[in-house]
Amino acid sequence: PALGVERWEEAVETFHVLLARDRGYKDAERRLVEAQRGRRLASLYAAACAAISGGNWADAVSQLGAVIAAEPGYRDAEVLLGQARDELEAAPLYAEMTALYHAGQWQAVVAVGQRISALVPDKADPEGLVSSALAHLESAPQPTGPYSAEPKSAPRAARWVSPTVPAVM
Repeated sequence: PALGVERWEEAVETFHVLLARDRGYKDAERRLVEAQRGRRLASLYAAACAAISGGNWADAVSQLGAVIAAEPGYRDAEVLLGQARDELEAAPLYAEMTALYHAGQWQAVVAVGQRISALVPDKADPEGLVSSALAHLESAPQPTGPYSAEPKSAPRAARWVSPTVPAVM
């Protein structure tokens, strides 16, 4: 019964007791190995879940990788591994975004936010930095005057006119 409900520790102890009493008891040795393997996988999986809860993505990737190497298809380990890898890849982007935000590089903040969104969509706007950067971009004064950018569809000579030299057409 302990094997069927994944009470691995209990199963391991039970099979040790059985084997101590009768070395040839049914298939106790094979089942002991199965219980030890189940205990190890459950332990790795639990450690991975704890790492995920703590935001320790490198440990989560390591533990989940070991689970999948031992038993592909174990619970939702493959899904969790994908999520942990994405979080691990996004982690340095958060620091980059914060630095860009403090430097007033609004367009770059938005670009990094898009990269984060592609990896972890539910965390695309950490601390509202992207929203704030977009607000800064929208409220920024638009350049005017002879040096301002004109639409790309304008004729070349009309894009920029020197205030001292007449345009030649």
